Order: sequence, then C-alpha cells, then structure tokens
Amino acid sequence: MSAVNYGVKPALFNHIKESIEQTPYYNLLGFSLLSLAPGRAEMTAVVGPNHTNPLGYTHGGLVLSLADASMANAVRSLGIKGLTADISTSLIASAPMGSELV
Repeated sequence: MSAVNYGVKPALFNHIKESIEQTPYYNLLGFSLLSLAPGRAEMTAVVGPNHTNPLGYTHGGLVLSLADASMANAVRSLGIKGLTADISTSLIASAPMGSELV
C-alpha cells in the first residue's frame, strides 16, 4: 500500500517517505508510513513473533517506538528537525499477534 499525502509539499513528502523506508530501525521493527499531513503522520506495524518479550507478549517498546516514530515524522512534515527528549506511556494490555498497530 502506498502512503497518502494530505497536503505536505511533494518534495518534503517524498523525502520523508524515502527516509522512513531507509531507516534501519524502522525496517527492523517493520514500520511503514500510511499517511502524512502537515503536523500529522500515520505509521503502522504488524505484531509478529519478533516483537514479543520473553513471556510471549507484544513488547511495549514496539508500541512506544511506533508512537515516537509517528510523532517525529509529524514534526518533520512541518519542515522542522527535532528529536524526542522525553517520552512515556502506560499500557493496559498487550496487542495480540497479527494485530496492526497504527
């Protein structure tokens, strides 16, 4: 599925899309871009066996990494370079195997 551009300048959209596709960490986790709008990025990952902790549950790091990647690329869609200085979350359940995280 091809990522959808909702109003980001085409050159910036293509740059962000290509950089996401070429980021080793994103590739390791199976992240892909669904859509990009000014100040908004929608990314996805499908939970697989390589995303589990020793107990067999989806590792919380996958969820937080996806949130961090989405936030970073939302900022980049505004033409701003930035990074996360602090992030935290509370998880109430594990995503089942095969779930699509968005």
